[in-house]
Amino acid sequence: MGSVLTIKQGDRYPTYWTVPMSLTNCTVRLIARRGSAPAVTLPSTISDPGGGIVQHILDGTLTVGLYAVELEITRGTDIITAPTDSYENLRVIADLD
Repeated sequence: MGSVLTIKQGDRYPTYWTVPMSLTNCTVRLIARRGSAPAVTLPSTISDPGGGIVQHILDGTLTVGLYAVELEITRGTDIITAPTDSYENLRVIADLD
């Protein structure tokens, strides 16, 4: 984790987020926040538990801006937030039409 994913407003396709741990027997929440706006939970599924890969399908509803993104992973009673020392970044830019 630690990169910037740039998408166009209105895009609709799967995106993938990877953590350096197995997500077997875990649940995840993909959380995003734009500026000082309240955080939102984006619908996501674990697509490759052993590889630590989470899928979010863009639905075209994110507004233009830069979002800080993190994964909240629950394993039993443990809650692990990734990345641990920063945020991922999702940048939504305007479509030309």
